[in-house]
Amino acid sequence: MLVNRFSNQAMHNTGLDRVQLRAGQIIQGKVLNLYPGQHATIQVGSQKWQAQLKAPLAKGGHYHFKVEQAGSPFILKVVGQALGKQPIQNIHALLDQLGFASSKQRTDFLADVIKSQIPFGKEQLAQAFGLLEAAGYRKEAQVAVKTMMADRLPFIDNILAAVQTKNTSTLSQEFQTLTQHLRQQRTQGTMGMLLNRMQWLMDARNPSPSEVIRQIIDGVSQNNPDFFQLLKTSGTIDPTLDFDTWKNEWSQFMKVHNWNQSTVNLLLNRTRLPFAINPEEMAASIKQLRENTIPQSVQDVIRSWEGVVKNVISQNTRLPNETFEELQQNLQQASTQLSLPQQNRLNSLLSNQPEGLQALQAYLEALVHQQKMISSPNLTIQERFLAHIDTTLSHIGLAHESLLARDTQEIEASIKSLLIQLVQQQDQTMSERAQPLLNLINGLQIDSVRETSFLVQAALQLPGEKIGLHEDILLEFNGRKRKNGTIDPSDCSILFHLNLAHLNETVIDMHIQKRTVALTIWNEQSVHPDLAESFKPALKAGLESLDYHLTHINFKQITDRSDRRPETGSSAQTFPETTYEGVDLRI
Repeated sequence: MLVNRFSNQAMHNTGLDRVQLRAGQIIQGKVLNLYPGQHATIQVGSQKWQAQLKAPLAKGGHYHFKVEQAGSPFILKVVGQALGKQPIQNIHALLDQLGFASSKQRTDFLADVIKSQIPFGKEQLAQAFGLLEAAGYRKEAQVAVKTMMADRLPFIDNILAAVQTKNTSTLSQEFQTLTQHLRQQRTQGTMGMLLNRMQWLMDARNPSPSEVIRQIIDGVSQNNPDFFQLLKTSGTIDPTLDFDTWKNEWSQFMKVHNWNQSTVNLLLNRTRLPFAINPEEMAASIKQLRENTIPQSVQDVIRSWEGVVKNVISQNTRLPNETFEELQQNLQQASTQLSLPQQNRLNSLLSNQPEGLQALQAYLEALVHQQKMISSPNLTIQERFLAHIDTTLSHIGLAHESLLARDTQEIEASIKSLLIQLVQQQDQTMSERAQPLLNLINGLQIDSVRETSFLVQAALQLPGEKIGLHEDILLEFNGRKRKNGTIDPSDCSILFHLNLAHLNETVIDMHIQKRTVALTIWNEQSVHPDLAESFKPALKAGLESLDYHLTHINFKQITDRSDRRPETGSSAQTFPETTYEGVDLRI
């Protein structure tokens, strides 16, 4: 994937890939210069250290060093002799010095670790060999173990499974696999809740409960009754309820509880909502409405009776019996083209009493306007994207352990908490089906944040179908760390990895420095510069509204695909030199 290369390049540019040495670790380096008192400048990759040596060495020589002291000064001890010109022989000698028996698998793996400039200790290497031998030295296991060594992760089976699954799968793939299995089961209780939550994150027609609340808040704030009418059509609120009453009740509730778009997920599971609404029921009903549009013939029947019913309501009287029977017959015939919940709702409202006719008229009006409301949701594209990020973060359970430590109620509804319940059940088949997704979520948690004293890298994966993409979207944020631990938004870079309908795999590198923005778009297809110019005015205006300033947009074509890899990237991977329109970029 293209994102592998750019992810590693972003880490290099920000300094997040710099080797952090610790006592007991082993590195391979070159002696650049020698100074009196057995001091020297040692180079490891692109980094240089001033170090004190435990024995005299030759300038220009390559050695394996063991870190005796990491600090000022670095104290290094040579392991074995100066390295020869045969790399494999050097690895055999190192394994012998460390007390390990040599094998082709061990030699090849350790050579790859050293080539990737990953420091390691003897105990760490022994644990890595143990995991790899149990895994049969599979390629995906080696990539995962290298990541574990580079990030100093615990060498346990659960971590290996998490990193390996994260490197080889996506949320959408695991959601789809588990969803297919759950649909074949009696999806009640934990399984039913898990199925609903995965569908909320995948299906664009299926809003999550938090998205329902967001659209309610948005409609109330903008005095827009469209979504309110859609809820009436779904049968989840009283069809006789008027918008003013709805708006006033919600406005008061939002004021008392300090509700807004950013606090939806935090308060959703803790607060009794106005009119005792059930957001989960609303989300399911809206999905069903969107799957069952109102046929034109049904709309024509409703409109043909609209004036008659309104006239009777205005006089607060009943229809003549023959007229009511004709209305009833027409609506029941038309309702056969509606969904079952819509049929049931319509039949329940067929009453020839003034209050019953009023409720019937309200529901019929809502049905007529349903298609318009479905195709014109309240939220803008930008709001939908931000809502999708917020919903994904809260529903997946990336903060599961943190919430568990605080003993909050929010963990009960997360996908991770439901998966843990399924894995712990006695049903071995269900446990095996749920484990891969749980491994992936654990892997995403492990990879979510990397940081040093001054720099931060954050990674996020989102299901793509919800926002109209064929595959998941990957986001990476790199930047300087502020005092509160967050990324400085005026000096950072954001990497978007997308799979678009026409451009296919695309990487967008957005570099921000002193609130000026430069965009580079990488793709395997040649993109004409005029395309960038057509989008530039709108993009420039949008950024300026946020006090950012666009400097340029560059399109770059990937011209060499010979080194593409199937794994999702990790900081431990290295790639051969690749050419991009004549520019050599070594990652």
